[in-house]
Amino acid sequence: MTEADQLKWKWSSNGCYTSASAYKALISAGKLQFPLHFIWKIKVPPSIKIFIVCLPIYGRLLTQDQLLRRNIPCTQNCVLCQQHVCETASHLFFYCSFAARLWNDLGMSVVTALEEGLQHTLLHLFQSYTKKCRL
Repeated sequence: MTEADQLKWKWSSNGCYTSASAYKALISAGKLQFPLHFIWKIKVPPSIKIFIVCLPIYGRLLTQDQLLRRNIPCTQNCVLCQQHVCETASHLFFYCSFAARLWNDLGMSVVTALEEGLQHTLLHLFQSYTKKCRL
């Protein structure tokens, strides 16, 4: 007698997905170069934390530059601010005027010198966020 196939999350003992098991899977893969303890302290749903880690930091967010890299045609305008720029993760989260207003509304300062990269900028934002949460 054959059993029906079942989906199981291979990084947990019971086959069920948890954000903790996803974190362990990332660590075991040796892909974490970002101090993620800041992300886990933020009081947002686990799915948002996984989004923050996997999509923008590891280049999994399908922004216009990622679509073009995959030979998928798209416009050269940011869908949020309508600037004529190729949308990148850095633009989407920091350079975009829409994103800057959002960060400001959250009471977080955006690093103006993003030359050090997306990881450094996110680290700065998370540090400032966790400091504000302690007050």
